[in-house]
Amino acid sequence: VDQSWMFGAYVNERHPAIVDEIVPALTQQGFVRDLTGYQAGSDDEVHRQVLSAWKLLRERGIRYSSVGTLRGTGHVGWQHVRTIEQSLAASQANCVDGSVLLASILVAIGLDPFLVTTPTHCYLGFFLGAAKPDGTRDFSLLETTLLGADVDLAKVPAEPLADFRRIARGAGSEDSGPHDEDPLIAS
Repeated sequence: VDQSWMFGAYVNERHPAIVDEIVPALTQQGFVRDLTGYQAGSDDEVHRQVLSAWKLLRERGIRYSSVGTLRGTGHVGWQHVRTIEQSLAASQANCVDGSVLLASILVAIGLDPFLVTTPTHCYLGFFLGAAKPDGTRDFSLLETTLLGADVDLAKVPAEPLADFRRIARGAGSEDSGPHDEDPLIAS
């Protein structure tokens, strides 16, 4: 029986570390001045808020750790999920831990994240705005196992890298910015 839906129970936007430490520090990352959720009506603004959370977790030293990844024998599989305090204290997160931690932050700042699970993996998705007239919503996906990864900028495809450099710079700025060569953008 697939019980991966229970990973959502670990999302806790009211955790004291999220409310008292992480959310107040997000506007100090250089990507956003205010945490506006969807109020700006801009996909780029949503991406900048997520980028701010990503950078903060990187600066706190959170790195991917395969300890506790999906395991199984025959017809039984299991996944250890660290709590928010365990991930922050150990500066480690597997695919579920990292997705849950980031989802907790995004809910706390007014965004709508979701967990994407496969039989052997979990990653994060987040909606970019309100539902369209047909009921659909645009979204982005984020591979949380890259949190803390050292990424060679030369190996990142040019188009997505240019998009995220533009997003990191902010609206209306085409000049290079302080984050252009930051490995954070590549990750």
